[in-house]
Amino acid sequence: MTNENETEERLLHSIFTVIRIFTVLVKIEVTMKLDSIHLTALTRIEALLTPVEGMIFSWVSKDIPLQATLSLPTGPSIPLSFSLHHRVNRRILGDESTIVVCPFMSNELDEYCRSHRVNYIDLCGNSFLSWPGIHIHVRGNRNQFPTSGRAATSPFERSSIVSSRILRMLLSDHRRTWKMQELADACGCSVGQVAKIKAFLANQAWLDQTVKGIAISHPAQLLRSWASVYNKHPNTVLSYHTLLPLAEVEQFISTQERSALTSFAAGARLQNVVNYHVVHAYVAPSIVQMVESELQLRPVEAGANVMLLIPYDDSIFTNTFSIDGQRLVSPVQIFLDLMAQRGRGEEMAEAILKREIVHEDSTKHAPRLPKDS
Repeated sequence: MTNENETEERLLHSIFTVIRIFTVLVKIEVTMKLDSIHLTALTRIEALLTPVEGMIFSWVSKDIPLQATLSLPTGPSIPLSFSLHHRVNRRILGDESTIVVCPFMSNELDEYCRSHRVNYIDLCGNSFLSWPGIHIHVRGNRNQFPTSGRAATSPFERSSIVSSRILRMLLSDHRRTWKMQELADACGCSVGQVAKIKAFLANQAWLDQTVKGIAISHPAQLLRSWASVYNKHPNTVLSYHTLLPLAEVEQFISTQERSALTSFAAGARLQNVVNYHVVHAYVAPSIVQMVESELQLRPVEAGANVMLLIPYDDSIFTNTFSIDGQRLVSPVQIFLDLMAQRGRGEEMAEAILKREIVHEDSTKHAPRLPKDS
């Protein structure tokens, strides 16, 4: 028994030693990251605040935590505290006497800071500072601190299939609150994959989290950002011309398996605000030849009035629904596709975003429940 006790004690001692070493290494890494921000922050802060006419800026302490005073022409001196962060998200709040300092502030977080009066300075030269009589807002400087190593794929890229499914499910009714496991089960993915999207949304200030679960807080901002990345890569499109009435074309395509109307053909059924002369529809590759034959479609390079889009993944058909027996892709997909159509397409996309996704027109307006999937 003595030998067993000694072995157990040695094992516990080894475990505690490893834990202590790991804790020290983490503290060293965090300190090194803050030190690197600290050195650049001193220069950025002085360059931004020192030359402002009528404002006297002076350091109280250049050591972490940074402390300074600011004398304004409209009032007494303001004590300033600078909060240094290697990464930021909406949970990092401040007040008029606290300035968040970080490597780079995204456009979405900049908007959040301005709406919540959170002062910040980033190390790329962007800033928002607002006090009585003083207002400084600088944007447009690019991120000089990209993620090291292999760049992470954006959840908005078409290649991010699982991320797309999770986002589509969250946006199907952005007011709904989801438990992590519940959302994972609905999307057919792991809780770990949901956790990655949760972290991404939180960092972009697009997430509400309560004891009941998570939900999208700013669906319009999220979708506009998604469209800007999503539409950098065009769809695989087959262009045709037919002499058949377009209503007949739409009726046939929208009632086939693994097919659905999109773009203006779908948007007009939700908004009825523009005329259109080209039918856009997603069609599975396996039925393209049959559709060509039945609708007498003739391939053309110009003058097309039928555009068949080949889905890059079945997530395109997430939350499809029917109006008058014709299948449409989800409002989210309609929005993404319309945003690729400049002018009238963007106008219709915004109208659908407000009424069908954000529900700005009426608090009583219920989301359209999918009848097909």
